Amino acid sequence: MKKTLLIVLSLLISTYTFCQSQFSFNRQAEVEVQNSKDKLYENARKWKSKTFTDDKFFIDYRQNFEDKEQGKLIFDEFSDILISIVSKASFTISIIVKDNKYSYEIRSVGINFRENPNYFEEAEIFINNTIALARTEIDSLKALRTHRKQKKELQKIEKEIAYYKSVIEDFNNVKVKIMSNLDTIVASLKTAMKSNDDF
Repeated sequence: MKKTLLIVLSLLISTYTFCQSQFSFNRQAEVEVQNSKDKLYENARKWKSKTFTDDKFFIDYRQNFEDKEQGKLIFDEFSDILISIVSKASFTISIIVKDNKYSYEIRSVGINFRENPNYFEEAEIFINNTIALARTEIDSLKALRTHRKQKKELQKIEKEIAYYKSVIEDFNNVKVKIMSNLDTIVASLKTAMKSNDDF
């Protein structure tokens, strides 16, 4: 049981830290503003090029759609996040302009750890179940008169549990940071779309 648990805990980290996790974040609204469709489209394009610079973001050209006549801009962005467990955050932005109004949507927010796709919610359930299993094992070991080797195994399991809890906490901190950054992006879009001048 102990060896099986340690193997499961060891495999969990490689599965968990090399996945892509998505979480619920969707910002959308329709905003009225006194500008022509052409001016709003121009403002949106300028805002995009000014906001998503090469040193902070790069555009995924698989979805980089611009159509002035339809008044649409849709693009995927990736940004670096300076947290050790995370490599990139990705999201899709859509902007549709008409005379005196525009709508925007930010969706498909994900955190890219490495290459294997997985959802954080599933990983979190698995981690919590594994932690519960480890606690049961710890309780049974504590109930026995354990010798030195078993105590070392117990300490190893307890360290693994603490580590996985810190992974969950780190991920939640990353989510908060990303949501804050996206709210800042929305605020900058709203300011840019009001402009009647070059900015």
